[in-house]
Amino acid sequence: MPRLRAVKFKPQAAYEDGRASELTGAAAYALYDEANRELIAECGGCVLFSGDANTLVIGPGMQPEFDRAVLFEFPSMEAYNDVAGKSVELQSKTGVSSRPETLP
Repeated sequence: MPRLRAVKFKPQAAYEDGRASELTGAAAYALYDEANRELIAECGGCVLFSGDANTLVIGPGMQPEFDRAVLFEFPSMEAYNDVAGKSVELQSKTGVSSRPETLP
């Protein structure tokens, strides 16, 4: 079951508890991504693609509204929901200014 996530990074990481950080949003997301990939593998899933969104393939030449596109594959919706429930949300919220819904 493939899932697509579009991610927009914050310029600077900002922790909800107010602690200082010198990380960029992209660097904070990278920490989240590393831990999240382990959870995905434990549930039988994998990351098929993760890359920067530099341009749109179809459209009037506008810049994309997100920085990274991530394509996942899970063996079932239950496996996806299991990963979502265990996800390391602190790093994700820290480095991401908006994360549109994961698309089916």
